Amino acid sequence: MMWEDGLKMDDPEVFVKAFDDAGFDGNALLESTQDPEVKAQLMANTQGAVDRGVFGIPAFFLGDEQFFGKDHIEEMEWWLQNRS
Repeated sequence: MMWEDGLKMDDPEVFVKAFDDAGFDGNALLESTQDPEVKAQLMANTQGAVDRGVFGIPAFFLGDEQFFGKDHIEEMEWWLQNRS
């Protein structure tokens, strides 16, 4: 959404519309971003990513192998098919 369509996802109206258009409840998602438990989990997930060496998003892991960027999804598929 944000990168492909250039959406300003920090604008609450844009956020809600984007998620509504994708079939989600945009208002509920926006409200959940203010929940202290959700914020705490985000902080824990972020620290876990830093600890694993993530340097940007999106990052994917297959075991300990990191693949950065959605343009490497095909590389992940190749890796899965060709690893021993």
